[in-house]
Amino acid sequence: TPSSSTSQTPTGIVYNSVGLYDVILHIESPCSTGPDSTFKSSYITVNAPDVNITGNDSICNGDFLNLTASGANTYIWGPAQGLSSTIGATVMIMPTSSMTYSVLGTDAGGCKDSALFSVVVTGLPSVNVQGDTTIGYGGAANLSTNTVGGTSYSWLPLSDLSCSNCANPIATPNV
Repeated sequence: TPSSSTSQTPTGIVYNSVGLYDVILHIESPCSTGPDSTFKSSYITVNAPDVNITGNDSICNGDFLNLTASGANTYIWGPAQGLSSTIGATVMIMPTSSMTYSVLGTDAGGCKDSALFSVVVTGLPSVNVQGDTTIGYGGAANLSTNTVGGTSYSWLPLSDLSCSNCANPIATPNV
């Protein structure tokens, strides 16, 4: 509950919690026979901003993406590591490891709210092709990979392969 004031136009009254507040006005005048009072129920509404962050929560190492905050007027981001800027509604991030970003939003009335957003950084796949490198005329080679972090495959050239999108195609070149 804020303090009272004897000013005709009070300033600096702070409401510490979101909610509805009553106002009572007591007026005394030398011309009146006594004080006059007016009561206003739920006269002041105090709202807090509702800050949210949107963006992709997964990124490949070496890539960048944008995170966007909403729900307030101004924003301060942290930690600064991997951020293009620490202020503004939209920031570009390029983290080198998985991390959680925070944003503090302030509305026009000075009320604040914060939000957190975690981003997972996925390492680049490690590709290692194994198999025969020399075959006889009319022969076939079993190609295989020892790939870490890969989720799909694309072998080239497409001709003379048993499959172009599997982990272990058989190559039968027609020379």
